[in-house]
Amino acid sequence: MTENDHRLVRNLYARYCHALDDCDEIALATCFSPDATVTVIETNLAVDAPPAPAPRVMETRAGIVTAMMQAARARVGYRHWVTNLHLDVVDDDHITGIADFQVVTERAVTESFGRDRDEIVRDPSGEWTFSSRLIDYRYRIIW
Repeated sequence: MTENDHRLVRNLYARYCHALDDCDEIALATCFSPDATVTVIETNLAVDAPPAPAPRVMETRAGIVTAMMQAARARVGYRHWVTNLHLDVVDDDHITGIADFQVVTERAVTESFGRDRDEIVRDPSGEWTFSSRLIDYRYRIIW
């Protein structure tokens, strides 16, 4: 992976966070391949955590964007952060990524944190997009 590819993938993670924070549907769509999937699980580590809900699966770019924008619009003012990004090259057009995330409310309270496990692919135009995401909430406040 070239330094430029590494920069583009880091920017993909940032673009994803900014799109959610800004409720920017168009920017969010650029983060996913057309046939992408996102699976959300909760391995909530809090002592008093309720039982984990069943995994939620979103399919296709359009389905993912619709579901994520609905959630983002219900949380205006929240901010998403990604850190501890680790990338492994599978081949010239495929990378795996692991990153920790935190979501903070408009009052600077941690709403959730967890870990993303991603499959990232280069599209025909040379842009990197998520083809698969596993979003694992390790802690989540239920309001």
